[in-house]
Order: sequence, then structure tokens, then C-alpha cells
Amino acid sequence: MPLISICVPTYRNQVSLERLLVSIADQDFLDYELIIADDTPSAVLKSVVAPFSHLPGFQYLHNANRLGSPANWNYCLSLSQGDWIKMMHHDDWFATSSSLSYFAEAALEASGSPLIFSSCHAYRGGTDYEFTHAPFGEHRGSVLLDRQHVYQMLFANRIGCPSVTLFRRVAMKGFDQHLVWLVDVEAYIGLIQAGGLVYLPKPLVNVTFGASTQITTAVENDQSLKLRETMYIYDKYAMYDGFEITVRLGQDLRLHSLGRIFQVLFDDALPCRLRSRVIAFVAYLMAPFCAYCLGLRNRIRCDY
Repeated sequence: MPLISICVPTYRNQVSLERLLVSIADQDFLDYELIIADDTPSAVLKSVVAPFSHLPGFQYLHNANRLGSPANWNYCLSLSQGDWIKMMHHDDWFATSSSLSYFAEAALEASGSPLIFSSCHAYRGGTDYEFTHAPFGEHRGSVLLDRQHVYQMLFANRIGCPSVTLFRRVAMKGFDQHLVWLVDVEAYIGLIQAGGLVYLPKPLVNVTFGASTQITTAVENDQSLKLRETMYIYDKYAMYDGFEITVRLGQDLRLHSLGRIFQVLFDDALPCRLRSRVIAFVAYLMAPFCAYCLGLRNRIRCDY
């Protein structure tokens, strides 16, 4: 079995996919298999991947019926045989020809950590370099995060997109198909809880952001979706026994209108046990306003 499975769930976008495949073909590390799960309705990508069929462990699967994201991600993962999985979205690509070697070296050195990630260069629209994401600076090695810091990723994803990660296949339970905006964050929380994470400061991947074709761009302004998914993960990992994260969720709720909060509350996808907790939050948040109104009423003198 190979050490690494490179999993590429793809959907349209011939130019970006070809750029990624060129960067894979340029790698100096060869103990891998390449799996491409094509969710495009037509066979337009078949001619793009054909020239790369000589790469190690090449598999190209075209879905008869579109699975959507993240179901196609999970399908791609299910085909993997490697000890470690290297997810690569089709609009991201390796930064250097030795990127996979660096990931492999870290995998062989990792003792119990199921998650490795690197810093990355970010390109707006996939073309214009804008910044380098290096959340832990020049530090290399294990990153110790307590429970509160792990849960705070609900509000600030310090790791980045799945393309910057490498994770143990046996530790990965799949991406939660109830989620869209926080689907990667939920997976990271589960992996870190299973054994921590390792950080590589060298930018090993170039990532695309702000492209109109990306799912994150399509939903980034959907505040109801973000709120619903935050509460879903809050409940899934029983975060309500942590005071700091509970306060942080309360602060986050303050940013939403009552109308939006109640819209999410009565969403069928929200567990009933969580609704009572959110209602308690709403009552807590409204208490100062109600007290103010009562005080204001007592100040008003009615002479008629």
C-alpha cells in the first residue's frame, strides 16, 4: 500500500485541475496513489486527466449521478488505500516539487498525531498572490491546543482549507454531510481530539480564495447557514460544558437579529435539545434590553 493517497474531488474547471495535476506530476516523492473523483455532469474533464494516467496508482472515476460536496469528498476518500490522505481541491496546487516529500517526512516522524498541516500561499481567484497564511509562524512540530482553543476554531479557522492538510486514513471518519461552511472545521476538531496536530511552517501548497466558483464564496454571506452550522457543531461535540466557548457563542448570537435566530431555531435540522439552550441564550441576551425598557417606563410621567 502507498504511504499517501492524493484525493482530488473535482467539479468542472479544466484549467485549475490541469494546473494541479501538473504540480502532482512534478513531485519528487512517488510513494503515492492518485484518485480523482469527477462530479462534473459531462465528460469534459476526461481529456484533461488522460495525459496523467501514468502517475502512480492513478484512478479516475466519473460519477454517473452528481454527489455534490462534501459527498464527493467522502467518495474519493473511500477509494483510498494509503496510510495518509492528502486532500487537494482542484483549484489548489503544490507550491514546490518537494511539497509532498515534506509532508511524507512529517508523516513518518509523527507519532500519534493524526493531522498534519502546512502554511500556504493564498491567491485571489487562483491567479493573484495576496498573502501567506502561517498561523504558527516559524514553529515546526506538534502544536498543543487545549479544548477551548480547539473549539474556538468555530469562529476562526486557523488551519485553512483541506488542501493544506495531511491526515491518517484510519483516524478520518469522513466529512459531515450536514455541513457546508464549517465542514472542514468540524473534521479538524474531530481529528485533533483524536491525537493533536503537527504544523509545518514551510508553505507547501498554493490555495485559491475569493473565486466565484467556490462553494465558500457562494455561502459566505449566508448568516443563517453559518449560525445553524455553528450551533450544530456546538451540540455535536457537547461544547456547552465549556464556559469560555459558551460565552463566545453567546457573543456570536448578539451579532444576529432575533428574526434570524428564531428562523434557525425552528429549522428541522436543529436538534431539539439544542433549541432549549439557544432559547436560554436569547433570554439572557434580551434581559438587559427588557430591564432598560422597564426602567424607561418607570421614568416616564403620564399627566393625562
